[in-house]
Amino acid sequence: MRPSTRLLILTTPPIILTYTTHRYLSILEAKYPPIDPTTTTSLALRTPSNPTTQHCPEIDVYEAKHIPVKSLLKRYSTLLQSKHTNTHDSTTTNKATLTNAWILTFLNTKPLLVESSLIGLIKNKSYSPGDTGVTDPEFIPTSIPTDTSTYISTFKSIFITPKPQNPAYYPIEQEKRSDRSLLNSVFTIQQTSPTTGLLLSWHMPDEPRLFFEKIARWGYPWRLMSGGRHELNISEVYIYQGEEVVDVRFASAHDYQIISDEEQKQKIIPAWVGRLHRGYARALVDWAVRDLNDA
Repeated sequence: MRPSTRLLILTTPPIILTYTTHRYLSILEAKYPPIDPTTTTSLALRTPSNPTTQHCPEIDVYEAKHIPVKSLLKRYSTLLQSKHTNTHDSTTTNKATLTNAWILTFLNTKPLLVESSLIGLIKNKSYSPGDTGVTDPEFIPTSIPTDTSTYISTFKSIFITPKPQNPAYYPIEQEKRSDRSLLNSVFTIQQTSPTTGLLLSWHMPDEPRLFFEKIARWGYPWRLMSGGRHELNISEVYIYQGEEVVDVRFASAHDYQIISDEEQKQKIIPAWVGRLHRGYARALVDWAVRDLNDA
């Protein structure tokens, strides 16, 4: 075989893979452009786990707009019925219920289920995703069900929800902390809020982080993050083309150790790795939206 032919055979697959990946990422980036985190996420997401020793240089929020309320409720009901749980009446409609529906939809996307099942196989020798949220889906406490007789009147509770002045009377406005692990400890619930949704945290094992910090001191240009947080929330319900809809969001924030020797130019992961990571986040949102469209 001629050297030029061998070179062509060896280089063609990676070139095709690189181009295909770039095209797919470009489609996702156009479909889910980053939005302002200061108006769509909680302060807790944007604050490092240990502000004295860590910084949070990257915060990304991805939003899918105009998601029909009825699609969220239908997907929610399907997921609950799949585990034969009667924990919730999925026809009770308010923002807390819709937020729970979005959280459950996202946690049960196929890529996350496969990822957590592989972790389960390694950790527990069982190909199982662990806690997907279905058996205890009330992440955001819901208010007392409203007595309704029709589908349309059920939706009225979304738009007409008087907010009592006494916070003690309206407990769902209070943030709630939890240490519940999800998806074989891929995520840990940090806190829940009816306003900002579900805040999840994750931790990078110390061994790889410390290794990259060590070689970074020798001149390597990048470092790993210490961990981070994700947030799942929705907008208020609004009318779009005559239909009740919401915008659904997934946010991501990464913490890095502050290294004094690096001063103002703190090292982080390389740009291409960051793009792949953001692409995966966008792909999860896109998968969840497709699940809703198919509901």
